[in-house]
Amino acid sequence: MGVLPAVVNSLPDLIGSIRGVQSYQQVVAALQRGASGTIDGAWGSACALVAAALTRETAGPLLVVLPRINGVDDFAADLAALLETPPVVFPAWETLPREVTSKDAIFGTRLRVLEQIESTTPPRVIVAPFPALLQPVPPRSDRQAGKRMLRVGETLDSEELLRWLVERGFDRVPAIERPGEFCVHGGIVDIYPPAAVNPIRMELFGEEIDSLRYFDVETQRKVEDRREIQITAISPRPESSSPGGGPPA
Repeated sequence: MGVLPAVVNSLPDLIGSIRGVQSYQQVVAALQRGASGTIDGAWGSACALVAAALTRETAGPLLVVLPRINGVDDFAADLAALLETPPVVFPAWETLPREVTSKDAIFGTRLRVLEQIESTTPPRVIVAPFPALLQPVPPRSDRQAGKRMLRVGETLDSEELLRWLVERGFDRVPAIERPGEFCVHGGIVDIYPPAAVNPIRMELFGEEIDSLRYFDVETQRKVEDRREIQITAISPRPESSSPGGGPPA
């Protein structure tokens, strides 16, 4: 597939060139009809260029599936250079996840991507290796049951909350370091949900939530104050999930 010559001042300018190619438009028309389309001769960064162009033809999230796990990060980096918003990567385990815990980084990332997909502002582009779509995820019903909203000013039964966390696979530790952990120091409760980028610090005044914030686990410095935070406390249970539970196209 040839590309029309054009003045290119930045990488995203290349998208306009490829969109003007007749054979590319034929593929787009086929996809919009619900049929399949094939683009031959695209390799390396050219694949990311085609994917970036397709984001302008789709109304909803675009799922880009790669055949292998290795190369996903490089492809996502190439695609990020062509888009205003970087793509989200839905990762895969290298081996069958038989002994996964809530501390597992890949589990946390997969859970976070699922929450983003189900939010009111889903990712524009999702990049996933094919094995990621075959590996199990917790059913939506389990994920919904594991959600809990914390709000500043609300009364909280802290002992009930701690039991709730333990029941969902969290470990109580002296100081949190990884997802799936929580700790208590007087009226301060730190919680690190599996899907969170940063842990949560909740300060209590008696039985009332006095403050909520995200903080950096390494420096302990505040990242962001919040009036409310929704946490998802869930332990991986591959035996209760079925293959093919990846993100929707």
